[in-house]
Amino acid sequence: VTQRIHNSHQWGQVFKQYADDIEKKIGPQVSSLKAAKHKHESFAKPKCRFVLYFEAFIALAMHMVRKGGEYAKYGTSFLRYINEEVAVQAAMLADASSEGVQFIRKMDEEETDLSEVNCALGDYLLKLETLFVHEQCVHITGYTPFMLQRLETPFQWRSGSTVKVVGGAAETWDKAGVIKRCLQRMRAYTKVTVHVSKAEFPDFD
Repeated sequence: VTQRIHNSHQWGQVFKQYADDIEKKIGPQVSSLKAAKHKHESFAKPKCRFVLYFEAFIALAMHMVRKGGEYAKYGTSFLRYINEEVAVQAAMLADASSEGVQFIRKMDEEETDLSEVNCALGDYLLKLETLFVHEQCVHITGYTPFMLQRLETPFQWRSGSTVKVVGGAAETWDKAGVIKRCLQRMRAYTKVTVHVSKAEFPDFD
């Protein structure tokens, strides 16, 4: 769905309309997701914007279903796929992407001295460890707490003859279990990041 919005002026405008109400709560409205696959920084942004504009994505998918034809296939697929675990996982990935982008920006600065690389990399890996190994992403300000707060309000829509509900009171969905499973994946993400970093920066100690 992010690719449909990114590559289509029509769907970009529809998304912008659905985002108007949300914009009043969280900041400037967005019509472009900057989802260029060849750029790490720009392709990280859809994760963050998916979290901020969660309701708008659901509304847009429902719009696609109503429009019918090929678009209905994309909208239906998205609405079947989305659930609390997908939403929370996306938020944790958004937190991780945000830290990654900040590290990349540090490396791209011309004034960054080679002697600062190890320190910057160490800070980046420490932040990932703090967020996902020590589970602080659930508690400190970031995309994960934002999504968990949004999920306190249930989202529901009709799919055929059934009504699908995402979110609501903690006892209506396995909140603790979802957070635990998402954190397990993010610990694996952190371990992979450490190994990749050591390969890319062999002098890092």
